[in-house]
Amino acid sequence: MTTTAKLIPLLKREDREKKLRSDLCLKCFECCKLTVIPTAYDKDNKEALEFYEAKGFKVVKFAADLLHVVIAIDCANLTPFGCKIYANRPKWCKIYDGRLDPFVPVCLWNKSAV
Repeated sequence: MTTTAKLIPLLKREDREKKLRSDLCLKCFECCKLTVIPTAYDKDNKEALEFYEAKGFKVVKFAADLLHVVIAIDCANLTPFGCKIYANRPKWCKIYDGRLDPFVPVCLWNKSAV
């Protein structure tokens, strides 16, 4: 079997995954309803933590020296009908994988069996 013949089934599976992801993402949009900002954290200087908590943001200690600040604000491009720039969305939106995101537990992509 040639190398090309071996790759065809892989490409077809990849295409199926892209289609499934696209279909699910166009129904869900949960990742578009919040922003998670990784922030350096120094346990001896808690001002950043106090600042974010005072603003009402959810703060999750991710590691000894890292906080994740979760801001629940819809993306400016999110409409009741979905993303108005979906075809030209930023690279980070394109590569986002809800299966790996602990902050978006209701992501349909996260719940799909791919």
